[in-house]
Parts: sequence; structure tokens; C-alpha cells
Amino acid sequence: MTLAVGIVAFFAHWGGLIYHPEQILMNLRGILDDIFTLALLVEMRDLFRHLSPTRLLDIVATVLARQLALAHSVEGVLPVAIAISLIVLVRGIWTRFFEKAEIEEG
Repeated sequence: MTLAVGIVAFFAHWGGLIYHPEQILMNLRGILDDIFTLALLVEMRDLFRHLSPTRLLDIVATVLARQLALAHSVEGVLPVAIAISLIVLVRGIWTRFFEKAEIEEG
């Protein structure tokens, strides 16, 4: 329900920019911030439905991706990019070895 309200609110807030495409670039940070907020709602919903380390890593990666996308300057971007890379690597290893073992046992 919250996600549906969020999507409706997003289109209500930013829908007017369809008629003024030049305004999209001027408001890109706000649009991206709202998109990442909706993505975070989806990730949180999945985490509550399926409690697992991979879902938690997805949330952390989404928050870091938001920080990377909305960075004001290049400084500080490299540690965030490295952190995202490590999270993707750990998630891949976890999925490959640990979740596979859980499926075979079940």
C-alpha cells in the first residue's frame, strides 16, 4: 500500500515535467532522490517478506548507490564505489555457496 501511494505521489509531483522536458535536468537530483526512495521501499518490503542476508545487502547497496548518484563532487565517490563493488562481490559469493546449499538441503 505504501509503495502504491509513493508511486502515485511521485507521478503527481513530477508528472508536470512531461510538458516541460527542459525542467527534468534542472530537477534531476530531486527526481533521482524520489526514485531511490521508491527503490528503497521495494527493498524494505522484500526484506520483511524474506529475511535474508542478501536482501539486507541489497538495501545497503541501494543506499550507497543513492549516495553515489547524488554526490555533489567527485571527492568521496571512490570509497562508495569500492563499497558497492565489495557488496556485489559478497552478495554473489553468498548466493553462490550459501543459498545453493540451503536449496539442496530443503
